[in-house]
Amino acid sequence: MNPRRRLAAYGVPGALAIVLLLVAAAYLRPGGEVEAAVPAVDAKTGRICRALAHDLPDTVAGLKRRATDPSSPLTAAWGTPRSCCAAVSRDRPR
Repeated sequence: MNPRRRLAAYGVPGALAIVLLLVAAAYLRPGGEVEAAVPAVDAKTGRICRALAHDLPDTVAGLKRRATDPSSPLTAAWGTPRSCCAAVSRDRPR
């Protein structure tokens, strides 16, 4: 079979599958920044959280720390893809 006919036989579903695969590969690629919502905190909590962020480890359970987007001392992430994420809050966890 002619290669062009073979390609045409896949049509729109084949083209969509390729596009979805490329988008998924771009989204799930290792490295890069992890999207993390920056919590709204008061000034006192912000100071405490910045001090805590300075002491956070470079690895958690063998997972390397990654950058977050937007970059903030109030968020942290480890692993590829994100396996562990931390964000500060003024509310106590339950």
